[in-house]
Amino acid sequence: KLNLSGGAVVVQIMNDSPADRAGIQLMDVITEISGTKINSPEEVVSTVKKIR
Repeated sequence: KLNLSGGAVVVQIMNDSPADRAGIQLMDVITEISGTKINSPEEVVSTVKKIR
């Protein structure tokens, strides 16, 4: 079990996705995307949607 005070743990990466091409790996912890602090998996999704 991880003791996190923010961020989102990567549990799946699609082959040839932007995350895969960026070198993100399983169990990485995402804490920020383009200057936006990340506190949950839902924030990863909403932040990425805003960037697209």
